[in-house]
Amino acid sequence: MTQEKTERANCHFVIKQTPDGKPQIVVERYHPTIAVLNNTVLGFDLLGGTTLEQAKKAVAFLNENALDVFVTITSRARNEARCPFGSLRSTYDKTLARLPKTPPLENEGTQSKPDPKNFD
Repeated sequence: MTQEKTERANCHFVIKQTPDGKPQIVVERYHPTIAVLNNTVLGFDLLGGTTLEQAKKAVAFLNENALDVFVTITSRARNEARCPFGSLRSTYDKTLARLPKTPPLENEGTQSKPDPKNFD
């Protein structure tokens, strides 16, 4: 059975500009209570042509109406976060176990490189 854990943080929304001047909306948390978001930036790219004035209206609406930001993490996601290659490694190990065991080739490692003179 998968267990879920929801973490929440009070936040507000701000407008940042990309290097080419396009507005973006960024979520800024007041406290780092959501561990998976530490050292990250959570934001929204806006449609091309969105003006700074439109972005300001969107941010004002969000700041007046959004309570907090939340993330729900399943127990499987927490395990994969601890070892992101865990499920991949498990699949790799199972695949290797199913492969037939083959002896090494007789001349493996003793073959010489082809002579470039023999190629036209």
